[in-house]
Amino acid sequence: MFVPVVHPSHTTNVYQKNYKYMHSFSHTESVVCQETHQHFCAPSCPPRPRPWC
Repeated sequence: MFVPVVHPSHTTNVYQKNYKYMHSFSHTESVVCQETHQHFCAPSCPPRPRPWC
């Protein structure tokens, strides 16, 4: 008489990734030029409506 004996085996394949993050800190620069204007009336201005006075 023969008695079957089974010896099971198992193989696990592991695929692993390692991400290496390289941080950089870029810097930008901008320039803003601002101009203002003022208008004044001297006492010798002719009498007329001037919205900018």
